[in-house]
Amino acid sequence: MNKYKNIIKNAGLKATPQRIYVLEAVCELKNHPSVDDVHDFLKNKNLELPKGTIYNILETFVQNGLMTMLKTDKGRMRFDASTKQHHHIYCKETGSIKDFSDTELDKIIEKYFNEKGIKDFQIDEFKLQIMGRSLQRTNEKKENI
Repeated sequence: MNKYKNIIKNAGLKATPQRIYVLEAVCELKNHPSVDDVHDFLKNKNLELPKGTIYNILETFVQNGLMTMLKTDKGRMRFDASTKQHHHIYCKETGSIKDFSDTELDKIIEKYFNEKGIKDFQIDEFKLQIMGRSLQRTNEKKENI
């Protein structure tokens, strides 16, 4: 608990019990959870927080750089506690999101935009969301036929 309390305080926020519980849930779930996922996690720990409160806390965390918000192809908001440079691989069949890091790819993209540029625009950071479907899951389905 102290770990999460310190993270919140270091972001300049008041470390309320509700904020600590929500941050713990996102970090423990490790699956880019939605508000519903966080709500269910807390409920299973006998901690009842309204979904609106959870969303407001998550939004505050995003605004203060503690996490990022992702939007799936179905418009569902998901949250990521990892703030280091990385991208996401999104499975359209299962809805799972996995982190993906590749410094070589990052260098290629940076080089491309440094050479090409976008008129009247400065790029501060970039994140890719790669969408597809898991071949492992597709192969499992074929084996069951």
